[in-house]
Amino acid sequence: MNNNSKSEKASVLLIALLTITIVSLLCATSLYVALQNTNTGMQTAGWQQALTGAETGIDAAVRALNAYVSPAPGSSPSDAWSVSGWKIASQSGTSLPTTEPSASPASSATSPPDSGHYNYLPSSILTVNVPNSGGEGAAKVATWVTIDTAGMLTSQDSHGQQWYRVRSTAQTIYPSGSSILKRVSNNRLDSDLRNTLSMHFNRRGGSVLGPTRTIEVVLKPLLSSSIWGMGLTLQNALSMSGGGIVDHFNSSTTPTSTFLTSPSTYRSTFYNETLVGLLNANGSDLRSTYVYGQVSYSTTSAAPKNTTNVQGNPKLTTPFTSDVPTVSDPSWVTGAYLGYTGGSNPPFSDTSGFNKAYIKITGDFNVPAGKSVHFAQGKDSSNNPINNYTVWITGKYNTSGSGYVTQDAGITVTWYVDNSITTSGGSYINPGSAADASFIGVAPNSPYSTQTNAATFTVSGGGSFIGTIEAPGYSGTVSGSGSFTGGIFANSLTISGGASFHYDDALNNGGSTDPLIGNYAFASWFEDNSAPTHKDLKGNYVVY
Repeated sequence: MNNNSKSEKASVLLIALLTITIVSLLCATSLYVALQNTNTGMQTAGWQQALTGAETGIDAAVRALNAYVSPAPGSSPSDAWSVSGWKIASQSGTSLPTTEPSASPASSATSPPDSGHYNYLPSSILTVNVPNSGGEGAAKVATWVTIDTAGMLTSQDSHGQQWYRVRSTAQTIYPSGSSILKRVSNNRLDSDLRNTLSMHFNRRGGSVLGPTRTIEVVLKPLLSSSIWGMGLTLQNALSMSGGGIVDHFNSSTTPTSTFLTSPSTYRSTFYNETLVGLLNANGSDLRSTYVYGQVSYSTTSAAPKNTTNVQGNPKLTTPFTSDVPTVSDPSWVTGAYLGYTGGSNPPFSDTSGFNKAYIKITGDFNVPAGKSVHFAQGKDSSNNPINNYTVWITGKYNTSGSGYVTQDAGITVTWYVDNSITTSGGSYINPGSAADASFIGVAPNSPYSTQTNAATFTVSGGGSFIGTIEAPGYSGTVSGSGSFTGGIFANSLTISGGASFHYDDALNNGGSTDPLIGNYAFASWFEDNSAPTHKDLKGNYVVY
């Protein structure tokens, strides 16, 4: 073998060794970087797990309050607290513990807290084990919750109901010796995360290390002893434009006629009442019109747009839930009602009242220009007075031009309509309150309905329409220079022009001075990141 051949073999060996060395260094570096990224990823995941745990605690508090005011069949209100494991403890002023209280000396809660106590749910109830942690990631997430009145007075609520403050703290707990708790490098991201996520100190006390997050919310009661717990309840969007407004008053203290002549004088100045509830707010646009109260919407939809002039504080609350009423035609026995055939002119007009309380109109109910229909006190076959009438229309309800419907003071009329409803403020004269004139839109649930699309109701023109419209399947329009006074439950609604909507609080009382609580909604929500030793990235202490 010559010298050239030996030299070539040595060169190949040297290059191979050098290549292997470089590849090994690259693999080691890659593994080192991957390990750091894995740790930072687990740190971030633990931070998010703590937030999820805190949100779970808020859910537990809302569930307990709602179950207390609306217990399940076979349960008592106290079960909402005692069965769930809530405890009660004495409170000094509005202060709450910064670390989890001991559950041993406390007694079981049986009701929401008063001004001298707070309720709390121990972490033993809300601790969740994290599966497949592998000894590196989080082993469990522990959450504890408190509820108190926070010094909020019932006199601050328009209906004298109590608001509550809820604080929920969750901690992501790692196994002992986890690499997450150790500094593996001087990586800038690792340093930043450790400072932000509080990996080296515990803001809520205790010896176990791990990120903690605290959420604080204020819960307000939504009142609902009827479907008229608020002025406008819509399954879908609300659209407003022009110079119209939404406000509220109470006809039991301020007569409707007086309010209508000077609404700004008698308008309620309590603006933290929910006036608008949206089950699906997608597409809702208030276009900066004035709403003298709050707007509530469901958490599954986008917030309404252009709410600058909503006067509530806060302007928007969530979540919003509501049962959609089931509407159907009456089931009257033949002979129990007066029957008329609809047509181009009013099927009846009787100023002396009717001899039966039930009236069925087969076809459309039309009141053209120059015509009228009047409801007065009637007498039945036994000469008993009739003050409450129910009218069933299998077709459309329509008044036009100068045609109108009127009812005397002290008379109530309920209308079931199987198709569209068209009227104006000046064409329905109700001298009483909104509870005295009720329209129930049955389409598309009625076999008589001929609607191929969603049914509609339209209230237009000048004057003031005083009454309620309960039409969950209808798309509504309130337009013109007049106003709508009462309440509306519909699929969607457009308020345009100079039209105004005035909700009558008396509708919700149902004759009672103490409306029932339906459920609780968020009046405010924020994350509390305060800590006595918390610094920002520049080393400055952070004060909240």
